[in-house]
Formats: sequence, C-alpha cells, structure tokens
Amino acid sequence: WPGVDIGAVSAAGSTTQSGSVITVNGSGSDIYNAADAFQFASQLVTGNCDIRALVTSVQNTDPWAKAGVMIRQTLDPSSVNIAMVMSSGNGAEMQYRPGAGANTSETSSGGLTAPYWVRLTRTNNTFVCYMSANGTGWTQLGGTQTITMSSNTYVGLAVTSHNNGTLCTATFANVSLFSLPAPWQAADIGNVGVTGSAISPNGIFTLFGSGGDISNTADAFRYAYITASGDCDVQAQVLTVGNTD
Repeated sequence: WPGVDIGAVSAAGSTTQSGSVITVNGSGSDIYNAADAFQFASQLVTGNCDIRALVTSVQNTDPWAKAGVMIRQTLDPSSVNIAMVMSSGNGAEMQYRPGAGANTSETSSGGLTAPYWVRLTRTNNTFVCYMSANGTGWTQLGGTQTITMSSNTYVGLAVTSHNNGTLCTATFANVSLFSLPAPWQAADIGNVGVTGSAISPNGIFTLFGSGGDISNTADAFRYAYITASGDCDVQAQVLTVGNTD
C-alpha cells in the first residue's frame, strides 16, 4: 500500500504496515469541497471492486479529521472520487465528487466512533458505501451513486487531519480489496433485499448473493458475467454452496 500526499499539505504524510495493521499519517485541510488535501495509500485497480477495512483509530486533530476507504479516478486534488470515512468527532460519512473540480456532496451518520468498519463497492459506474459494527452485517449509508469513472481507478485508504500542518494518525486493520478480472462484471438481478458481491482471489470466483430464487416468472440473485455474442459454452466447477436454505 504505497502512500502519497495529494493536494496542498503542509506536513508530509506517510504510510506504514506492520502485519495486518496499516498506519496512515495525513495532514491537509480536508477531503471536501472542490479539491482535497490528504495522504492516500492506494493500489491501481481495473474494473469493479470491493474494499473493506476496520478503522481502528482516528486521532482527534479536529472533529472532522477523517480516515476511510476511497475510490478515486486520478491523484489530482480535484479528481472525481467517492469515499466512506470515519471522522474523529462527527461519526461516519459517505462523500463523493461527481465531476472533476465539482463540489463534494455527503451523507453522515452521527454518534459513531472508531473502531468501526467501512466498505465501498464499485459495479461499473454504480458505487455504494457501507458501514458496520462487526464487519459482517453491513448498513448502506446514503444513496447508491452513479458516477462516471474510467476502468482504471486508484483504490485505497485516505486520511486527512482537517488541520493543515498537523498530522493525523489513523490505523486500519483487516483491509481487503477484491476485484474481478476484466472483462468480468457483477450485478444484482431482481429484488435481492441484501446487496451481493463477487470476488476472484487466486482465480477462484466467489459470489455472495441474496434473493428469493432463480425460478418461476422472475429471478433474484447475484450474477457475474461477461458480454458474449452468438453461440457459447460455459463450464465451471461449483466448489461450495452456502446452506442458507
């Protein structure tokens, strides 16, 4: 997880990792408005993805000091982006900039403090932010956002002190970044009730799907697919099926 300072920061940030714990030190005035200033530890990802992390601590350099997960088009301060963050004193927040240089919009949930889980998913140009007390039961924060981004994006951990010149130290644990190899895509079909996901670590496809059934006159399920024309032949070995019913 290489770290880089983005925007006008008056104190150089840093990112280090020890075992499963990632420590990010970030300065900057904020991740907000039309341009950002923060430390970003990221990886370049192609296509759809799902990033999750436990924000274990956020130093209180300001009540709006923030630490969380982000998907960002470029490393420019005014780039299109979406983030799910924990603040040091104002709870959880999902925020997004829908166009380069545009103002940032947000939805917050007060009364929450680290340690708390955050999650952000991308399916094509559809983005969803989640939060969780335990890392298993996820609650969506804010609406599902449609944001145009190219296939290649920077996905990672963001920290701003909201107090430029002062470093905010935030720690993350159990960081997971899942993605499907191009040209595979995934989507929920029908009325599923709970948002699904799809990952492909080490070439093994794992789908998490809800829904009433794939039967009768309408279906509800999680679907991983590629676009094909004409005749085709698809083969797979089903390794496991969770016994939900």
